Amino acid sequence: MKIIQCSVIKNAIIRNFDGGIDSLFRHTADEVDGYVVGVDDSSTDNTYDAAGKVLDGIGKPFELYSFAWPDDYGAAYNDAFGRADAMGAGCYIRMDDDCRLLDARGIRNSIQKRIDEGRETIRIASNKAIRLSTPH
Repeated sequence: MKIIQCSVIKNAIIRNFDGGIDSLFRHTADEVDGYVVGVDDSSTDNTYDAAGKVLDGIGKPFELYSFAWPDDYGAAYNDAFGRADAMGAGCYIRMDDDCRLLDARGIRNSIQKRIDEGRETIRIASNKAIRLSTPH
């Protein structure tokens, strides 16, 4: 069994989502160690400030940043993953603003099981495809 000391960092790229911020972060708060949240600078609502308020209230480490949308989801998430690495992430949960885990409990057990199976990219139950991966 390969044991990974896994700091689970939830990555989210969001825009115009101030009304859904609370549920986006709170439903996984017990299962993750921190957050990396990028807010598209073309957001026209209060997303950035709302995210900061919710993340402050959760009390876990986070990086909240604004960025110019590169018109490339891969580039946006690669930047977020780099920021998560700087926070010491062992695993990432990549979630868009409209993505929810169906059951947030047991993320670490799911991660460890799949690592033991030799997987580098792990899919867990959600309402949309979500990607969880360990750094290479």
